[in-house]
Amino acid sequence: MHIYIDETGDTGFKLDKGSSHIFCITLLIFNDHKEIERMSKAIKRLEESLHFHSYTEWKFSKTAPAYRVEFLKTIANFNFEIRAVVMIKKHIDGPRLKTDKDSFYNYTCRLLLRYASGNMKEARVIFDRRGNREFYGNLRHYLRTECKLDHEKIKEIRSKDSRKEIPLQVADMIAGAIGRSFGGKKDSRDYIEIIRPKIKNLFRFPDDLRK
Repeated sequence: MHIYIDETGDTGFKLDKGSSHIFCITLLIFNDHKEIERMSKAIKRLEESLHFHSYTEWKFSKTAPAYRVEFLKTIANFNFEIRAVVMIKKHIDGPRLKTDKDSFYNYTCRLLLRYASGNMKEARVIFDRRGNREFYGNLRHYLRTECKLDHEKIKEIRSKDSRKEIPLQVADMIAGAIGRSFGGKKDSRDYIEIIRPKIKNLFRFPDDLRK
């Protein structure tokens, strides 16, 4: 099992000074590594048809709307699952979550993995590299201890450069599509509808706790 994790938005809470209003972490689950290879080849073919340079990295925020649609339609044909947690910042009261960015990030990961850990077995979890070595050391410890994800569930936790990992670019595009659906813009629903059949769990915190 291979799991790829990326996010959209930021961990800040200065909502009136430019911080994003939501923070979303998205998890992709592949049970067959060959499916990752097939998807990567399909994306390469898409890049060739669009005349992308070989060093192009797919990032939702930097991709034109028409290309977002083509990309999401391409990956929707493959066998994988999407799980995501969207943190609705204006409804969050916890002082530590609002002041400690690492705690906020780790807690969001904990919520996300709670809904995926039941089916995990010897999973390789790969994050987009966003922090230093100490950050990932602390994150690994947090996941092992606080989330009780032992080596039977998670075999390996690593961070990699998304420029070299197409599945992480897929995670970025999907996280962007999900995050966009909370933005209220004209195209807010256009992208998520393409991948909706792949979404197995989309948890809104803390809103879904109140239902």
